[in-house]
Amino acid sequence: MSGEPIKPRGGDAVSAQADGALPQARTSTSEDIAAFVAKARALSPHAPGAKGS
Repeated sequence: MSGEPIKPRGGDAVSAQADGALPQARTSTSEDIAAFVAKARALSPHAPGAKGS
C-alpha cells in the first residue's frame, strides 16, 4: 500500500451518471417511517403470538 487514494473503477453508480452529480437523497415520509415501525414490530420475537424464546 503506497498511501495513494483509491481510484474508483468504472461502472459504479456515481460514474454512470451523465453529469457526474451525486444521486438525490430521498427523504422519508411519515408513512414510510410508520410502515417500517409496523413491520419491525410484527417481526419482533416479542410480538404477540411470536415463537420467540
